[in-house]
Amino acid sequence: MRIQAFIPNWPGPKQHASELADIIREFCPVTVLDDPNDYFNAQWEKARAAFTGDILLWAMADVQLPNKFDEMFGEGRYMLSRPDVGWYAPDIDWTSYIYDQADLAQVDRGIFEVPNTDSVLFMIRRDVIDAMPHIDPKVSFMWGMDITAIATARLMNLKVVRDYKFKAGHPNNTGYDISRAGKEMIPMFNAMPPELREEARRVEADVRRLRRGPCANL
Repeated sequence: MRIQAFIPNWPGPKQHASELADIIREFCPVTVLDDPNDYFNAQWEKARAAFTGDILLWAMADVQLPNKFDEMFGEGRYMLSRPDVGWYAPDIDWTSYIYDQADLAQVDRGIFEVPNTDSVLFMIRRDVIDAMPHIDPKVSFMWGMDITAIATARLMNLKVVRDYKFKAGHPNNTGYDISRAGKEMIPMFNAMPPELREEARRVEADVRRLRRGPCANL
């Protein structure tokens, strides 16, 4: 299976896209989306348009790869060669913020904390990408794309696998306004097809439940 990697680059203080590309290039071809003036979602849509392989590897330019990236890469390729798996990622010690009505810590009006729903490093199979709705390029932040991919895979009856054997790090101090991210995602989620919105809510509920104890899969 042919894997292509894409690294979105944006004007944050911890960006190191070229160094990240040098590491990943040992395993597969890499494209750095090097227009820092693009919205994240515009970069995702550019990656989707340029993608010609079987598996897309997405790695943010401010993420530290897992210590055993070679093992993670091989396991991701193996997992996505299975017909029942559509999305694969290592755990990343990360907290995302998604519009939800759940009884969670409220970050801002209508925006609630959701633990580890999304990932800044993941591999996704082409059939899932083809089935995903296009993401509004005017939305600045990337997390909506991740949850859309996860929900789409699950609607296709494919497994969504987060592997806790491999830890990637994130500096978590890149200076973006996380409450703005949540606010911008609200209209994007409201524009999703109803079945995808419902699946996204189920994903969020599963994540909250599973994060209370050890687990390997969403």
